[in-house]
Amino acid sequence: AWKAANAVSDARDKIDGSDDKDQGIQIDGKANIVPSTPDAIAFTRTPQEVLRIVYLTDQEGASKGGFYPNGMNGKIKST
Repeated sequence: AWKAANAVSDARDKIDGSDDKDQGIQIDGKANIVPSTPDAIAFTRTPQEVLRIVYLTDQEGASKGGFYPNGMNGKIKST
């Protein structure tokens, strides 16, 4: 289960378009329950980073795909 969860984390991190904001639940053989910065600040994502994840793409300007094959409603709907 750890490997699968880490694989999902790695996939999210590749498509969100940011630095390494996503961490798996195991790092260097140790549990990583609350992913955060070294100062214990939780990571944030921009709306565009979230949309890249749910659209399953790292492309700019995407407005549909992945979990939303027909796109989404609202003002913020493209990467």
